[in-house]
Parts: sequence; C-alpha cells; structure tokens
Amino acid sequence: MESNPKLKCSNKYCQVDLEENTSYCDDCNKLSLEKKSQERWITISAIALGLSWVFVFVALATDLLGISERISLFGRLGAVVTMIAVICEFNLNRKLTPVYPFHIKSGLSFGRVGEAIEISIPSQIDNKLSSFFMVSLVAGTLIWGFGDLINEPIFRALFK
Repeated sequence: MESNPKLKCSNKYCQVDLEENTSYCDDCNKLSLEKKSQERWITISAIALGLSWVFVFVALATDLLGISERISLFGRLGAVVTMIAVICEFNLNRKLTPVYPFHIKSGLSFGRVGEAIEISIPSQIDNKLSSFFMVSLVAGTLIWGFGDLINEPIFRALFK
C-alpha cells in the first residue's frame, strides 16, 4: 500500500500540513491577501500625495500672481499635504509591521521568527517612499504654518 505524502504549505517558513490540494494554508493565504491590500493602499495614498503636491504648486502660482490673494490657497494646501503624508506613513508602517508572525495552528517557532524579520525589512522602494513621505510631512507642515506669508508685500516683491 502506498501512502499519500502530506502536502506542506508553500510558504518556506510554514510547517502546516495541508488537508486539501492547495498551495498555501489558510493563515498564509490570509497574510498574502492582506499584504496585497496594504500595498494597494500605499499606492493609492502615494498617488494622492503626488496630486496634492501638484495642487500646492498650482496654488503657489495663483498666490504669487495675485489670483487667489484673499484666500491663500498655498497655506491651506500645506495642511492637506501634511494630512496625506501622515496617512502614507501610517500605511507604510502597517505594511512593515507583521500582523501574525506565527500561525494560529502551528504556534510560534524559530522558523516563524525568520518570516517576521523578512516581512519587516523594508525594500528599496519602501525606503524611498518613506523618505518622500517624511520630506512631504515636514515641508507640508512648514507650508501650513508659514504659507500665509506668501501674500505679504515683501515676499511678493521678491518674485515680481
């Protein structure tokens, strides 16, 4: 009699035996779907941050040209950039923090610690995004705080 060999989960850190003919156990499949969702949110928030910077430069031009002199769009959009940069940082940190460093079924083992470390090491793209988000956070805060000075006569005289 030939015995059927137990199938193991395709995750190299997982030691869970599969009962069905699938490639990942339920826990690894949930983690994979969650990671894709987190990457999608990072992409959406990074695009929103890029668009907010476009609006900031348009508002700067309208303030310097005197089109939006009374409402000072430049300073107000600094608050929007700051808020979106905080959301971006939150999404990136959520991606880099492992939610389940162990399986509910198999518990915590030294093999699972390797997976937790691997998940939390940022890629080059994550490092560049983090730098962009942090610069946007600081610059947005400065624009938010001092953007109303753009309509001051001395500052406007420098750019005319």
